[in-house]
Amino acid sequence: MFKAKFFLSVRVRTEIAAALVAVSAVGLGSQSASAQFDEDDVIRLNNSNPIIQRNMFPSNRRSPDGDNINGPSIIRIPSFIPNNQRVNSNARYYLYFAHHDGEYIRMAYSRDAFGPFTLFRANASVGTRGVLDSNNTNINIDEGISLRRNHIASPDVHVDEDDDRIIMYFHHGGPYRFNGRDTDQQRTFVNTSNDGLTFRRGDIEPVQLGPSYFKVFENRNTLYGVHNDGGPVRARSFNNPWGPTNGYYNGNSLPSLWESRTTNNLIRNAVSGSRRVRHSGVLTSGNNLRLFYSIRGDSPERIFLSNISLGNNWNNWSVNIPGTELLRAVGGWEEGQRTPSPSASGQQINVNQLRDPDVFEDDDGSLYLYYTGAGEEGIGVAALQSPRQRITVFGASHDAETRQGSDDDRNFRSSTVITVRNGSNTLRRRGYFRFPTPGSSTVRAAVLRLYVRNNEIGNLDVYGTSNFNESSITGDNQPSQITSRLDRVPLGYRGFYELDVTGHVNNERNNNVRFFVRNTTNTSVQINSSENSDRNTRPQLKFMVRR
Repeated sequence: MFKAKFFLSVRVRTEIAAALVAVSAVGLGSQSASAQFDEDDVIRLNNSNPIIQRNMFPSNRRSPDGDNINGPSIIRIPSFIPNNQRVNSNARYYLYFAHHDGEYIRMAYSRDAFGPFTLFRANASVGTRGVLDSNNTNINIDEGISLRRNHIASPDVHVDEDDDRIIMYFHHGGPYRFNGRDTDQQRTFVNTSNDGLTFRRGDIEPVQLGPSYFKVFENRNTLYGVHNDGGPVRARSFNNPWGPTNGYYNGNSLPSLWESRTTNNLIRNAVSGSRRVRHSGVLTSGNNLRLFYSIRGDSPERIFLSNISLGNNWNNWSVNIPGTELLRAVGGWEEGQRTPSPSASGQQINVNQLRDPDVFEDDDGSLYLYYTGAGEEGIGVAALQSPRQRITVFGASHDAETRQGSDDDRNFRSSTVITVRNGSNTLRRRGYFRFPTPGSSTVRAAVLRLYVRNNEIGNLDVYGTSNFNESSITGDNQPSQITSRLDRVPLGYRGFYELDVTGHVNNERNNNVRFFVRNTTNTSVQINSSENSDRNTRPQLKFMVRR
């Protein structure tokens, strides 16, 4: 029998539901266990850097393997794969991903779910790259089916603990040939592996399941898939989900093995015009499905979340789209500093877009969100609120601007905007921010979130500083710098910027935490203060601790 990677015991499911009810103090308000997360319930990990990026691929390769990175899908390596059959005895996680027009499925491994990751078979030759390589030719499988030379992508990988195997759904760019006829559409196929390292071309099941971008989940002993044409589809058999039905091979083309429901698609009809859901991620809890997704055509494209109640009749399942905005690109590698524009179909890089969410529920109940940034230029990871991860958001208890020159003796604590700039002494301005004590627990991730209200150039730098009081701080008595630069993000857009301050928050977690920020140029950058009337854009310290 199939066991999806999100399947948990009744005991753990109950704990997760109870924990989601209990997190009202840290992000979900009075919502029930079936409610959606919001932006306060997610925090970037790995110092806000990508875990997969172009420079991990060998620079001397002729093939531009690292030019596009998309479609993450992660598993925890199951116990039935012994250490001596793993890529590395310390490996605990396999992260599968693809190139939008690539010839093989990539994989990277790590001891921790948030990295660092090491690329698997980075220097392999054609035919042995990654975990499934098309060998840059046609892939011939049983029943006379030939996957013609084209890309393979969008892996969706699951652990089947009953049959001790790893299952990978993926799509082929088409055409595939059957009985002398080519079918041009991208279709989803499936393969299995004993160790998660090698999915042999000849072991691809001789059936096509449906459209591309499958994300599979289980409900009531039935397997369903959400895909890019809307979905859902479902397997006709839970115990044999890709076994061909009677007469399956009788025609000149292969019908979709997984059946569509009789009513409209779940997703397509919820998004108007040419806009449609792209890749999606799924997380089940009882009879609730949380659907994570981005929408092609959005400006900027970003990650949303919608909640779906899975009733007995799948024809009645419905979804409200767009749902809650969960994550959008910030300055840095995600290219949040670029001017947004409507996203398009196909691959894009160097753009202000987040795509391809994959949600992973670890054995201990920790929740992680993987996504691609800058369109399809790298993979990032964030933590979600869970029984094992508490995410807290503090507003600034003190904040103020200091000035040099004729205003160096003035106090600006009541200003609704804090201006920072470099330049000569008389023009220099700094922003100071102080937050309450995080507590004694070790902080796993912390970001200073500042809302910049104008569009200027330069970089925003953050430093740790000694204590101050907003009612008395001036340019004359401004506190001293106590750390080297903690982080830097490029400027260039209006919106939130996130600066990683994890180390400093850990060092000061039993004290109030203080920062000052400055721009590296002499342009005036305006940051909303804690006195600003827009409560949603006031300075924030967001951090995560393990329970």
